[in-house]
Amino acid sequence: MDTYFVIASLGSSDVHILDPFTGTGTFITRMMQCPELISKEQLAHKYQQELHAFEIVPLAYYVSSINIESVFHEQMGLDAAHYEPNSIMVLTDTFADYSDEIMNLRGLLGDNAQRRAQVQNLPLKVIVGNPPYSVGQESQNDDNQNERYPALEQRIAETYVAQAGAVSNRNSLYDSWELL
Repeated sequence: MDTYFVIASLGSSDVHILDPFTGTGTFITRMMQCPELISKEQLAHKYQQELHAFEIVPLAYYVSSINIESVFHEQMGLDAAHYEPNSIMVLTDTFADYSDEIMNLRGLLGDNAQRRAQVQNLPLKVIVGNPPYSVGQESQNDDNQNERYPALEQRIAETYVAQAGAVSNRNSLYDSWELL
């Protein structure tokens, strides 16, 4: 039997990329600025279809949206008359399951809720990013206490922890940032 390998790059068609906690959009914009990763010929399609970024903090969401749009227009050599807004950004909590809330908020949040629902059904191939600055914080006296995600923790227990075997500190297995 013949075996075939498909070699893909970040710029390849059908390679969806998600930055789940985008902050100011640095990872997405750096990829867009690097022609070795995403060529100018590939960039328009990536920008319109295959780059996705989630952010829960409203100010960071707007800053990253502006950064992403600015870099796209700069890379493509577009002027203000050819402005193309991005559909990359979604104002959401990546770890939370908002399936019911998304349906109820569609009229209120419009395209944002629709984009979140679409990304949930995509065949994501690459997830990039770094942990938020709140990683490792445990008490409400810390600057930005981590959220609890019961459904995520239950799924971790049923899969990752159940198959972990002999681990000295099972609590560390529930650190969602260790899993990414």
